[in-house]
This record gives sequence, C-alpha cells and structure tokens, in this order.
Amino acid sequence: MDAKTKSPRGTRLRRNAIAGALALTFSTAAASGGGYVADGYAPMIYQGVQQTLAQLQSVVAAIQNARDAIVQAIYKSTGSQTEALTNAISKGSELDSQTNRQTQVELERARRDAALEQANGCSVTARSKSGGAGASSTESGGRYGGGGAPVAMTGNSTVSVAMATAIDRGNGIAPAPSTNKQVEDTAKGACETYGAGNPLRELWCKAAGWIAGNMTGFYQADVRAETLFDGPQASRDAKGFKHQRTLGTSKQEQDAINSFIYHLEKPQQIEDPSKLDLKTREGKGYLALKTTFDARISMGSKSTRDYIGARSPDKESIPMLQQLTADPITGAWVSQYLKKNAPNWASVGISVEELEHLEVERRYLNPAWQLDFASQFDAAVIAREATLISLARHDVEVKSLQESRKTNMLLGQIYNSLVRVEMREIMDGVREQSKDAATAVE
Repeated sequence: MDAKTKSPRGTRLRRNAIAGALALTFSTAAASGGGYVADGYAPMIYQGVQQTLAQLQSVVAAIQNARDAIVQAIYKSTGSQTEALTNAISKGSELDSQTNRQTQVELERARRDAALEQANGCSVTARSKSGGAGASSTESGGRYGGGGAPVAMTGNSTVSVAMATAIDRGNGIAPAPSTNKQVEDTAKGACETYGAGNPLRELWCKAAGWIAGNMTGFYQADVRAETLFDGPQASRDAKGFKHQRTLGTSKQEQDAINSFIYHLEKPQQIEDPSKLDLKTREGKGYLALKTTFDARISMGSKSTRDYIGARSPDKESIPMLQQLTADPITGAWVSQYLKKNAPNWASVGISVEELEHLEVERRYLNPAWQLDFASQFDAAVIAREATLISLARHDVEVKSLQESRKTNMLLGQIYNSLVRVEMREIMDGVREQSKDAATAVE
C-alpha cells in the first residue's frame, strides 16, 4: 500500500470496504440457512472480497492523484503571481530607497556647495603666497618689505620720531648719517618708545638724559622674541600671554614688529658716501661693493620676510571666513574662534597661517563636526569631507616642499659666501702677482 492510501480519507474508504465485505459475507451466510458458511464457498467469498478491496484502492488512488494535480496547478498559478507581486514590491522599495538616498546626497551636496561656494580652505591657502601679493602693502609685511617696498614710518607711526627715523634708515629709505649719530638716535628712540616697565632699562634711559616711555602699549616689544613668534605682548609675564597667528592687525602691532626686526637685522647702517666721495675711484668701488652687500643682506632676510608675510592679515581671506561662519555645522564654532583670536577679521581678514590652522581646528577640535561626522551614514558625504581633508593635507605638503627648496637655496648662498671669503683674498693676491709679472715682461 503506498503513502497516498495512508491519508485519513484513504483509511476511511478502506475501513468501509472491509465492512462492506463482511456484510456481504454475513448476508451470504444468512441466505444459506443462518449457520456457518460452507467450506465449499469460502474460497469464492475470499476472492470476491479481495477484488472489491483492489477496486476500492484504485478509486482511492485516482482520487488522490486528481487532488494532488489540482493542488499543484493552483500552487503554480498562485505562486507565480505571488512571486511577481513580491518582486514588484521589492523593486519598488529599492527604487524608493535609491531615490531617497540620491535626494539626500543632492541636498547635502547643495548645502556643502552653498557653504563653500566662494572659496575653501585649500584654494585660499594655495593661492596666497607667503610674503607675496597676499600681504597688503600697508600691513606689517609690507612695511618690512614682505612682498613690496618698505613703507616710511616717519610721520606715520606710533613710535617716537627718533625710532621711526632709525627704522627708515635701516630699510634704506632715509640716508644714513655717521655711525655715532645713528647709535644715538637708535638708543634714544628705543628708550622713548619701549623703555618703560623694565626698572634697569628705565634707569639707563634716564641716566642718558632721555625719557622712558611705552608708546605702543607692548612691554619691551623691541627686544622680545615673542613679538615676532607670538605677537607683541602687553603683559610682562606669562599670566597675560596670548599667542597670535595673525600679526600686525593694528598700527601699534605693526610698529612693534618693525622695531624688533630693525634691532635684529639692521641696527646701524654704514654711513652713506657724499657726492664728492662718489667722484673718486674708491667711492665708485664702495658703491659697487654696497650693491653686492645689499643683495646679500636681502637674501639673508628673505626667510624673515616670508614668515611675516604668512603671519600678516590678508583681506582675500574675508569671503572665505564669511562662508565658514555661515556653515550650519561648523559656523558657530568658527565664529567663536574668530571672536577670540581675530576680532576684527571682517575688516582686515586673517593670516594665511591662521587660515590653515582654522581649516584643521574647525574639524578635530569642534564637537559639532565630530558628532555630525560620526553620525553620518551617507557615503558620498563622508567621501566629500575626506577629500577636503586630504586636499588640505596635500596643500601643506606642497608648501613644505616649497620651503625646503628655499632653505636649500639659502644654504647654497651661505656656502657661496664662505667660498668667497676663503678664496677671494688668495685670488686677488695671485691676480696682483700676474699683473706684476706681466709688467716685468714688458
């Protein structure tokens, strides 16, 4: 018996068949006289029962096969429809999801583009040249010569007249008198402008017959290295110390920086020759030698001019800063940073160095950016931000390469000067010997 006959319906039909066969047997026995079935009819009765069971089993199998065929047909029909419907729903959901993601990407791109529409940290810092056109000629870099001719300080500064005159002489704007006169003017100007606050220096200035003042408001700014590296300091100790990345945002700061540079590089100049001196052979020789001297001094101070240029305010940074302060994520942090470190940025801008620093700090020191980036699941937005960070890093690497080339050039000039010092006297002596020998031959 196969598995199909084991179903509840098959079992019921089999039971009915057996019952029918038994009833037939009992009926036959009753017809024979009400006693036991005769031995001669037993095989015939058994054979009839077996035939009846076989017929019933065939009927049950046929019914079961028909049922299975119907169920299979219904399943195939409804299954294909269900699968098609499921696929359609799945594709529709996928399209909706892609559309939503694309919409989010486009919105984020539009928001970022609007925030950085006019400029970005990489483009501004890349096109701003240290000590070049990026530094205004009226700022500290321009006064010192960072990208332009020095600006006269006499009558246009917050330092004393003696100090301004001394600086103009150092920059080659005013003629240099005798060394004694220059020394006196330099000492007098330093006392009048920066002498106050240091008891010992005040004593010296008063003993020399000069007043000890503090005309710029910055303590000992003409002799403190902090003036150049951290910005002029109003406080004499570390309590009020403030590190600045943008130098020379006011006339007082500009004048303080120029005073320090003067003492550092150009304290006194060689007395200029008179017109009568220049008519002589020796005077003309001095003029030629001074030209060579000035070129070498300019080469030696190039790194200082570049440094001041990179730390001077640049008005080209203003549009960039306006966009950064309007950014929905980092704008609040940038505004607070500028308020603390560069309060007048809207009128004078900030330095290239500070702009590079701000481009980095507004991310890794900004909790709002960290939270936004950590909760960002859009791959396009993450890739965009990572690209901007990578470009900023490459910009710094390019600048480092450029500075390395400048350093190599300066080292070459140092070597060149050493060779001249070592060999020039020997060569001059040999040249004079050759001239003497030629004269003897004649």
